[in-house]
Amino acid sequence: MEGSTKLLSIHNISPNGLPAHEMYLELGGLNHAKQLFLFLTYYNHDVTPRLTVQKRNQHIRRRYAKGEAISDLAPEYGITPQRVFQIVKPKPRSGK
Repeated sequence: MEGSTKLLSIHNISPNGLPAHEMYLELGGLNHAKQLFLFLTYYNHDVTPRLTVQKRNQHIRRRYAKGEAISDLAPEYGITPQRVFQIVKPKPRSGK
């Protein structure tokens, strides 16, 4: 199989079920097998560190205060608009 190559199409599906990415890999030989292994292992893995909930909420409050819409912030942080609303307009705690 060293001289032949095949084209492999890989589709990444977004959470809403629509194709988010499409990539084509050319297969053939050991080097391509290594590339495929690395691709399947690391493709679409988030390598940026996750924010703590407290830091995320600080970022959301800051961006909202600067005028960004709740509907724009929610998908960026992977939360619902209702949750963003709760973060930027928290209920006052009743003091006992």
